[in-house]
Amino acid sequence: MGISFMIFWVHYGNNKCQAKDERGVKAFSFCKRRNLLLTGGMGRIIRVWNPYLPGKPTGMLKSHMAPVVYIHVSAEDNKIFSMSTDNTIKAQTRVFPALPS
Repeated sequence: MGISFMIFWVHYGNNKCQAKDERGVKAFSFCKRRNLLLTGGMGRIIRVWNPYLPGKPTGMLKSHMAPVVYIHVSAEDNKIFSMSTDNTIKAQTRVFPALPS
């Protein structure tokens, strides 16, 4: 009984990117500069989605020990900042293929 969502990029026609998380999505962040969507939630995983590759995430960060409630992408610094319900703040500098320098 999780939350899933579907996003349509209207200017790309009927292409869809569907992101699913069985435990529920609590936070998301869109990086316009890199054209990426990041989601996080009850599963404690931050997923990186590329709208050109719909269906499954292009990357995952598995460092939180509690549900993720906030995500921010700093495209200039190539960092991902996130916070979980146990008040842990993470600054991730891992680079995925979806996050070009």
